[in-house]
Amino acid sequence: MKKVFQVLYKMLVVILCIISTFDIVFLSVIFFDYCNARPEKASKYTEQEHLQRISDRIEKHYVEINNYPIYDFEVFPVYDINDEFKYALVEFKPYGYVYVYITDERNSSSDKRKFKEFGYSTCMYFLSTIQYEIEDPWSPSYVEDEKIKFKEEEYYNSPFSVNNIENEKRYLISVDPLRSVYLVPAVKRNGKYINLYSNDEFTLENGSPTTKQAVSKTLYFSGFYFNFLEA
Repeated sequence: MKKVFQVLYKMLVVILCIISTFDIVFLSVIFFDYCNARPEKASKYTEQEHLQRISDRIEKHYVEINNYPIYDFEVFPVYDINDEFKYALVEFKPYGYVYVYITDERNSSSDKRKFKEFGYSTCMYFLSTIQYEIEDPWSPSYVEDEKIKFKEEEYYNSPFSVNNIENEKRYLISVDPLRSVYLVPAVKRNGKYINLYSNDEFTLENGSPTTKQAVSKTLYFSGFYFNFLEA
């Protein structure tokens, strides 16, 4: 009987050792995963650092990997109504453009896995197009009888480029707080914004335009895999 207990005791010790080893390995993997997947805040980088990071990614994916037919590009900061640096504009040459939305990475490695399962990316930069495409052409628009109407011409360069905006601050202004896809490219002069789709002046009240704005297209920064700008 004594021998039986000794054998059982030894088996129990071995099992406990195996469990302890497994726990140590498991916890080490979790810790390593956390350390390597720790999210970064967009505020970690300066405006110039963000522009350089975006430029590096554009160079890699549009030029080096996908051989997009461009010979040069510039990246400009774009601001929201609070004058916060939230977007970037990439102007391609000879034609084409794309907007980039800048945001914090996801909160944790578990969030990253969860979001990836549903097709989301945890990247800091999101394109306004399907991955590594340029924006579709747009047409100047205007408001008549509370309806948005369009002119016949089409442009492949951004509204900022078409309107010869060089040194002025660039803005993307939401015309509908409930639907962030409706963003108007604008500049600010003498305390008023100018809608670059229509070249009409407008003011804001409680964060929204006080008059109906002409919108020529929608901008999607969905966060899905098909429109993030990876490193």
